[in-house]
Amino acid sequence: MKRTTLGWTALALAGLLIAAGAAYAASKIATQPIGLSSEPISAGRALAPKATRPARPKPRRTATPRPKPKPTPTRTATAAPTSVPTAVPTTDDNGGSDSGGGGKGRDHPEDD
Repeated sequence: MKRTTLGWTALALAGLLIAAGAAYAASKIATQPIGLSSEPISAGRALAPKATRPARPKPRRTATPRPKPKPTPTRTATAAPTSVPTAVPTTDDNGGSDSGGGGKGRDHPEDD
C-alpha cells in the first residue's frame, strides 16, 4: 500500500476514537444523579401554597323592570310653505373673458 493511504486510514481511525470518547463522556454526564433521590416524595409539600376557602357563589342578578315607552304624539298637518321670489340674474359685463387684464402683454388683442 501507499504511504498516503495508510496516513488517511490512521486519521480516520483516530477520528472515530475521538467521536466514541465524546459520546461516552456525554452519556456519563447525562446519567449523573442530581441530588433529589435522597429526599422523600412528600418533601415538597411544604413548598406548595396552602389550600384556600372555596369561592363564594356570586349573587344572581335579577331583572330590572324597564320603563314602558311613552306613546309618540301624532303629527298634525301644517300649511305648505309659500314660495319666495328669486333674484333676477345679472348680466356678465366682461364679455366672457376669464383674464384679469393685468400683466405686460395681452393674450387676445381682439377682445378690446
